Amino acid sequence: MKFLRWSRALAALVLLIGAAAPLAAAEKIGLVLMHGKLSDPNAPFRFISPYLEREGILIEAPEMPWSKHREFDRSCDEAMTEIDAAVKKLRSRGATRIVIGGHSQGAAAALIYAARQPADGLLLLALGHSPQTSVLQERFAESVARAKQQTAAGKGDEKDKFDDFDASKKPPAYTVRTTARIYLSYFDPEGPANTMKSAAAIPSGVPVLWVTGTNENPGLKGYGEKLYAAISSQAKKYIEVDGGHTDVPTAAKEAAADWLKTLR
Repeated sequence: MKFLRWSRALAALVLLIGAAAPLAAAEKIGLVLMHGKLSDPNAPFRFISPYLEREGILIEAPEMPWSKHREFDRSCDEAMTEIDAAVKKLRSRGATRIVIGGHSQGAAAALIYAARQPADGLLLLALGHSPQTSVLQERFAESVARAKQQTAAGKGDEKDKFDDFDASKKPPAYTVRTTARIYLSYFDPEGPANTMKSAAAIPSGVPVLWVTGTNENPGLKGYGEKLYAAISSQAKKYIEVDGGHTDVPTAAKEAAADWLKTLR
């Protein structure tokens, strides 16, 4: 009788292990992939997205408030709720592990999000837009001061024109039309878009793949190295791919796929 009970227990254990194996094999990576400033969900990812999908990665590429069509129509904090919605979509599609990623300002948003919400990984492609840098503080000083004055005067939700800059665009300096409140959420160096504060707040166990281009803007690349150093995660990796700022998503597709597979 003891032998029979032992045999049944062993059989049950084998069945349990066998049932668990398919669950592990079926685990799915879901990736939120956010575009950069003045772009759209498709342009920067037209090669990397289908490549990753063929590798079994589920992707949601939402149009974010800084797109060329939306022109900062929601604040940085509100953008985080849009990322939440993309995460929920991935969960509904069967994703069991969630990676937050993006290109340029989309990468900055991914960093900010992961400093606030749990994530199973960060894919940062040519991260851009760090309003706390001395260069951008000087460039946006007048607009930030004016936006603060308008907000203090009770006009924070009235639209106006404010300065913006993107080194990868021609011309790089231009204006955006948005409210003072929204503008400050992205351009105030002490506001929620401060990427150095977010980098320092990333949990130590979160895997991070930081990708830059060999021909990246020197200032952007140099500050990116400081941001990368501020991330305390022991599971971070920094790589360079051929090309400039806008080339990174395509040039990084194989490296991104290989890295994502390690998270399964």
